[in-house]
Amino acid sequence: MVPEDCLTIILNGINSVTPSSLFKKKAGVTGNRLIIDNLVFEFNRYDNIFLTGAGKAAAYMAESIEKFIGDRITGGIVSVKYGHTANLKYVRQIEAGHPLPDSNSFAAGEKIFALLNKAGKNDLVIFLISGGGSSLMEKLPDNISPVQFQDITDQLVRSGANIAEINTVRISLSMLKGGKLANITYPADAVILLISDVPGDDPAIIASGPFYQNNIKQVSASEILSKYKIEYPSGLKKTDPSVLKKKYPHIILGRNDNALEAAKEKAKSIGYQTKIFHGGLTGELNLIADKICEEIISEKRSKRDKPVALLWGGEPTIKVTGKGTGGRNTHLALTILARLKDSLDYTFISSGTDGTDGPTDAAGAIVSSELWQKIADSGPDAVKHLHAFDSYNFFKITGSLIITGPTGTNVMDIACAII
Repeated sequence: MVPEDCLTIILNGINSVTPSSLFKKKAGVTGNRLIIDNLVFEFNRYDNIFLTGAGKAAAYMAESIEKFIGDRITGGIVSVKYGHTANLKYVRQIEAGHPLPDSNSFAAGEKIFALLNKAGKNDLVIFLISGGGSSLMEKLPDNISPVQFQDITDQLVRSGANIAEINTVRISLSMLKGGKLANITYPADAVILLISDVPGDDPAIIASGPFYQNNIKQVSASEILSKYKIEYPSGLKKTDPSVLKKKYPHIILGRNDNALEAAKEKAKSIGYQTKIFHGGLTGELNLIADKICEEIISEKRSKRDKPVALLWGGEPTIKVTGKGTGGRNTHLALTILARLKDSLDYTFISSGTDGTDGPTDAAGAIVSSELWQKIADSGPDAVKHLHAFDSYNFFKITGSLIITGPTGTNVMDIACAII
């Protein structure tokens, strides 16, 4: 067993779902036609082609589209997280706040709203959506201030609410989300291209569904806020639901399962037996950590004839009570380290596929029984850092952070343990 194999397996999974890899499989130009998945768009039908969108991967998605259709693009705008820009020639990039919207998020929302509002019936809009789009593009009605919206979002992110609950509230308070951008775009043609960062790949939830409306009755925004004891500000009114004028096609280019399968193939190629737990990182983080530890211990006791690579995918929820620095992945890794200690020989890594874990420059962290032995006598106190929600600084001291930089994609998190 080689500890570095864990990182090799994870990175192979991430590389399989970058926009450049995905578009090679899903899109192409033949003569005067753009083909995306099973859809065909005749260039001579359109006066203008607008390329726009929002999300951590939006710039890299736009870069891939530019390589296909280049100067056929009339213009466009993508809103991305700070530092997640690409080399674009025809599309403007706006860097904005995540996970909380900032002034640039609202500026991006206004500009995207205005661009789509001028698209006519002889135009084509290619709209790019990936995780993070909910905070990177926003436009609010007059009765909601940016400060109120930011405060509600901040409380939800820290409360332990899952992404579907957070986005349900965002949709309720937004002029862009929950299908509202579809009505702004009408009567133009449009195709919506998505990289999914949500369990189940529901286009109503990815970036809060700016072109998609889920007609299934769900828990209301006010019920969700009440559940997490978040006050619905006095006088605040949710926006009216939209009746879609047109249902635009949505194509999911990449998802968490794709990354897991690619990671599995890499693990097999370097000599590991493999097992995937699809959605195994979805749910409350401490419960997830319990199950991961159980699986690691179980595999250690099984005495297989080859080393084993276990893979998990999804996105944990976590209620933050400490004032330290960290994200879901570093907190999960530190939790595993503190629970397993050096009771068996293992290596475990948890990583965000976008290259950033919470408000940090790390993608995640790698832990092992060997690391516990190193810190046991004179290293940083793992339990103390865990209780303070200060996983990032713990791993910074131990040199165990995984720093990839922006990867250009975002399909939730993946984790690997080798035993």
